Amino acid sequence: MKSYLKMCGLFLTFSLAIAQTPQTIMRSNVQLRTGAGSYYPMLGILPEGARVEVIREEAGWANIRFQDQTGWVSNNAFEAALTSRGLLRTTASTEQVPTLVSKASASGAVRGLADRFIAFQNVSDVPFDPFEIQFLTAAAYSQFKQTTFAGRNPERIRNRYKLRGKPVTISNDLQQVGLAIANLIADSKKLSMDRRKLQYLNSVGTLIVENSDVYEYPFNFYLIRDPNPAAYATPNGIIFISEGLLRLLDNEAELAAVLGHEIAHVARMHGYQEVLRRKEMIIAEGDFENLDKETEDEFSAVADELDNLALLMFEAASAATVIEYEYEADKLGMIYAYRAGYDPNALKSVLSKIQNASYFDFENSESHWALTYIGRRLDRINKLIDEDLRKRPEWNVTNAPRFQSICR
Repeated sequence: MKSYLKMCGLFLTFSLAIAQTPQTIMRSNVQLRTGAGSYYPMLGILPEGARVEVIREEAGWANIRFQDQTGWVSNNAFEAALTSRGLLRTTASTEQVPTLVSKASASGAVRGLADRFIAFQNVSDVPFDPFEIQFLTAAAYSQFKQTTFAGRNPERIRNRYKLRGKPVTISNDLQQVGLAIANLIADSKKLSMDRRKLQYLNSVGTLIVENSDVYEYPFNFYLIRDPNPAAYATPNGIIFISEGLLRLLDNEAELAAVLGHEIAHVARMHGYQEVLRRKEMIIAEGDFENLDKETEDEFSAVADELDNLALLMFEAASAATVIEYEYEADKLGMIYAYRAGYDPNALKSVLSKIQNASYFDFENSESHWALTYIGRRLDRINKLIDEDLRKRPEWNVTNAPRFQSICR
């Protein structure tokens, strides 16, 4: 008995040692949240280099203690990541002692330049929140997941395919440009504020994000009043799909495929990558931090350059001519949706509908879903399904009744 108790004591001591593992935050803009998911409220931003204690882990998230604050960060926080350093410069902290940045301070820093850019462009300001999902609560999303996976095991479904890509950091610079682009889109396209559809759109989108390699970042999904089938992804995870594209779809798996495609554009920074290819056309230094300190006259002098940057990134992220980005977004978007338990044939179905349409409003140069190159995309999709996405097909769903009840 004594031996048994001694072993239990050793086991408890060992468990506690594991529970208090020290770790270093290896990237910038790490968001500390109240729960294990991007849909939980944010407590603040942890600085790169901060030392934290890991209390426990859960489904890709770590419950940590930093100074006198506890919360959750993704396991990606402890890995170096691809960043936007190069054209857009991320300013390193000069503080001697790392401190938790409050949500209000972080939001103000991100919105500062974007707000001035919006005012300069004379467009309406839609109150996008860079750190929270607008139309979804943690409780509502948990209920959505419970219903979606009734009788199915989400972990087993997710583990059919292991992600291999290196996750990115969505820096403050990309957040600022993304907010500017989002307001340009919202101002020109007009938003639908059907809250039932928006909650559903964000529920499906968040489920796909959870199965992506940027799962710790809060994406927001909006519906725009455009009869053409179009979709836009900004560099900071604000995604728009048109009413025309939603009408084209027949089930939730097709919606998941479309949203997965757009999420993939953000996860691989496609707009930013194309900007890098043409960076001589725009801001050379990219020192956005200093722009906030300029006078109004000086800001006006550089605003045209910022305008070029935002519009060029928007153009690059939405241009059908950048076909390699479309191939990669097709592939990753399908994988994300497949890991969430959706039928991988859904994207093929969406593209086939566009290809077989008897009218030609789909030839929209601003849309990812234009007719251009669809035949080649379908060939690659078929190959991906045959080679990698055929495990346990009985676990896949389309959820047509739920989609029809909300979107029709």
